[in-house]
Amino acid sequence: MEIGDDLWTYGHPVGSFHARQSTTLRYQGTDLRSEEPDAPWLPRAEGLVGAGCSGSAVINVRTGAVCGMVSTSDPSGSVHLAPVEQILRTAPRARNGPPWAASGRTR
Repeated sequence: MEIGDDLWTYGHPVGSFHARQSTTLRYQGTDLRSEEPDAPWLPRAEGLVGAGCSGSAVINVRTGAVCGMVSTSDPSGSVHLAPVEQILRTAPRARNGPPWAASGRTR
């Protein structure tokens, strides 16, 4: 990701639009989540997402690729992502997709 990249996510927030809601974000850089020695740097985006959007995939509009997953947000408009590299490192089976995908089925 590059600073200023437009990002897009689609989630199921609590409230009026609980069925589904898309949100555009803008990549701002990375933040250190805690002062622990091994704490990861997390991508930060500007935008508003509601409670219930955690876990939603985030797509980089410029590249068309999934770049992360909504991890945390706050009402001031700061959204932190779990980067896709971290997701694949901790869940390597995610690289292959769900087992049913290889068969050509949709579910």
